[in-house]
Amino acid sequence: MGGMLFINRSTETTLKEIDSPKLTPVPIEQVVKPTLLPEPIIPVKPSVLPEEPKEELIVSSLKPVEEIVLEVIRGNWGNGLERKEALEKEGYDYAYVQKLVTKVKDENVLVNQLRPIEEILMEVINGKWGEAEEAEIRLTKVGFDYQVIQSLIDEMVVTSTVDTPQK
Repeated sequence: MGGMLFINRSTETTLKEIDSPKLTPVPIEQVVKPTLLPEPIIPVKPSVLPEEPKEELIVSSLKPVEEIVLEVIRGNWGNGLERKEALEKEGYDYAYVQKLVTKVKDENVLVNQLRPIEEILMEVINGKWGEAEEAEIRLTKVGFDYQVIQSLIDEMVVTSTVDTPQK
């Protein structure tokens, strides 16, 4: 797709490095689209997001949690102990994933509303969602509007270029 820009920075970028004041607030309705799940999700009042893991988060090579949540809901990771062992073997935090699955299934929270948009943007910049077309497919699959995500990233790049002191 023409005019798309991705920056692939080190996968060791911590989420604490996100400079959120540089982001322009965008209503969630402009960023996300309803995600197709086995059963329709009925929008309900906003709910409290699950607790963030206590330790510092490092962007890794694991799939984004939204994809794992959808896979768990579809049954791709098995059930019970089988699911727990499979997720942990692949390096995922079983308790955190399960908490998000519960939010989607029991509280009707959309998959693409599980985490702050700043985290998603940093993961896209760091290549965790793939490059170009792959990122578009994967982001769209979990309900994000790819064009809005890309424009937010473009804005971040322009803002960081403008704000960077010249040597």
